[in-house]
Amino acid sequence: MATELLGFLMSVAGTLLAGVSLANNYWRVTSFAGSVITSSRQYQNLWQACAEASTGIRNCKRFESLLGLEAFVQACRALMIIALLLGLLSILLSALGLKCTKLGSMSDQSKGQLTLTAGIMFILSGVYHSHTHVTGYLEVFPLDCDSVHTLP
Repeated sequence: MATELLGFLMSVAGTLLAGVSLANNYWRVTSFAGSVITSSRQYQNLWQACAEASTGIRNCKRFESLLGLEAFVQACRALMIIALLLGLLSILLSALGLKCTKLGSMSDQSKGQLTLTAGIMFILSGVYHSHTHVTGYLEVFPLDCDSVHTLP
C-alpha cells in the first residue's frame, strides 16, 4: 500500500510540474551581449514573446490570435493542454483506484483495472508533455544569437 501511495503522489507531482512548466516564460531564451550597454535577451513561451534590454526594460507581446500563430506553436499548445487534461483525469481515476479508498462495492480486480488505466493515462500525459518540449518546441526554435533582438 505504501508503494501504491508513493506512485500516486509522484504522479500527482509530475502533473503539477507539467502545469507549472506551462506558465514558465523561459521556454526559449536567446541573448546577445555586444557590451554591457547593448546586451539584450529574448525569451518566449507558448503564450507570449518578450525582449529585455540590459537596462531592465522589458517589452512583452502576447500571441493574440490562435489562427495567426505558426502551426508548431498551435500543436505545442494542443499537446500541453491534452497532457494536462490527461494528467488531471488520471489523478481522479487513480485516486478512486487506490486500495485505501472506497467507492460503492468495487472489487479489488476492478480497482486494479482502474489503477492500470490511470497509470497508462499518466504515461501518455508524460509522453505528450515531453514530446512538446523536446521535438515540438526546442528543435523548431534553434538558438540564433545573430538574429534581430526586438519584437515584431
